[in-house]
Amino acid sequence: MRLPGLRVGESLPGGRIVMIKFGSLLLLLITLSGVGGELPPADGERVMRGQSPENGELRPDVDRSAGEVIRGTFRSPHGDRAWRLYLPPPEAVTAPPPTGRAGMTVLSDPGEEPGEPRAPLLVLLHGCTQDADDMARGTRMDQLARERGVAVLYPEQPTAANATRCWNWFEPGHQRRGAGEPALIAGMIEETVRERGLDPERVFVAGISAGGALAATLAATYPERISGVAVHSGVPFGAARGLPEAREVMGGEAETPTRDLADAMIDAMGDRARPVPLLVMHGERDEVVSARNADWFALQWSRLLAELTGMPTVEELNPAREGAGPGVRVRVLKGIAGEIHFEMWRLAELGHAWSGGSEEGTYTDPAGPEASRIMMEFFLDRSAR
Repeated sequence: MRLPGLRVGESLPGGRIVMIKFGSLLLLLITLSGVGGELPPADGERVMRGQSPENGELRPDVDRSAGEVIRGTFRSPHGDRAWRLYLPPPEAVTAPPPTGRAGMTVLSDPGEEPGEPRAPLLVLLHGCTQDADDMARGTRMDQLARERGVAVLYPEQPTAANATRCWNWFEPGHQRRGAGEPALIAGMIEETVRERGLDPERVFVAGISAGGALAATLAATYPERISGVAVHSGVPFGAARGLPEAREVMGGEAETPTRDLADAMIDAMGDRARPVPLLVMHGERDEVVSARNADWFALQWSRLLAELTGMPTVEELNPAREGAGPGVRVRVLKGIAGEIHFEMWRLAELGHAWSGGSEEGTYTDPAGPEASRIMMEFFLDRSAR
């Protein structure tokens, strides 16, 4: 992998290029001394919160029967990030199931019809070299969100924060509450929920690769705000602090004790600690992020559940799941009441790609189970706060 006009090892403004070899595959990691922020708007360009320079205010005559896409920029002390937001048509939004905190009756903003349901929010984090539109095309999540009445927020990492648009999940400055990218995304979520009238009790986060690692980080640093997490081809929180450890864990070479991974989660959660439901999907042929990371997630969550609940968990192997055919192994950890805390899909024929995705996006594989639908069902049908 190569950046146009740059040589391996050449310095970038504020950073350096590091090439890591896994078998026949070269992985490019960019580390930056200054993280956060993005290029300022061009002269005369005005970026308003909740809007884009191209779209401005939404026109009342626009047909929104298929939902609508809004673009804007979130600004915070932790940096600025562009975002893309899909909003489903109002008639597609349904009330949550009558179980757990997700089943609480939620009233809309004052002045609206009492009891009108609010749409849940799914935050979808792209991987390296991708952007918000690429992620939307490749996952086809907007189409599923329209079916299920879900809003989808796509934060976008600028090259000013990482030259290959990777989220900086492995840097200590981005692994704690109130700092770096976790604080930035949490603030973006809070603003989106408030300004768009979404359901704060049904906020889900998913991502692939570096985006998956950041999703796991959000579960650790802001567990009280997240109702469920899905990690596709990602890395557990606490598995790496700095570039050398990131290289080891991505290559499947790390020997991090299970207790250390669970303790890292508990320490980051603090007095907000709770078992956030987690779905993990990983390809056995992944040469960028080793599938051993899926096993580390399982070990981490097993011990985390024991520490936080003090109750035994029930393990179920290969339960009936739509799309779980030959070459697919599913593992589930349930509480004694049958609630699902952890679900893992190991896909024998998948590389470093979004399973069942569209060829219109990058890092997708049309074959295999449809990851987007599996995630949506995990969040809405089986996962409750």
